[in-house]
Amino acid sequence: MYKYSLALLMVLTAPVHAQTVSTDSVGTSEEDRATSVVYSTNDARDEIEKGRDTGTLSKEQARVLKKQATRIDNVRDRYAVDGLSDSERRDLDFQSRALESITKAQRFQIPDKRP
Repeated sequence: MYKYSLALLMVLTAPVHAQTVSTDSVGTSEEDRATSVVYSTNDARDEIEKGRDTGTLSKEQARVLKKQATRIDNVRDRYAVDGLSDSERRDLDFQSRALESITKAQRFQIPDKRP
């Protein structure tokens, strides 16, 4: 199960090549959109720490998840160099949420107790 969820995370967080929408149908300014959304892996990192503290995540699982969080942070930093486009915002939001969801799923999965 762990291998499948890790593979899913890698597939889901691959760079997205979506088109950029230049107009905003809601009428929100570019500056408002930029400040209203924060892309952070802090929630996922908190879940990883909770998992390690409670013993629901192994050291190896936590290491892999933290490495993925760092990768997302690096992508965010690269995107931010010339400003975030709408597609980059969606990509970062998707990656951060996917990491947090996979972290929670791994924390609460029932261990296989086969002999």
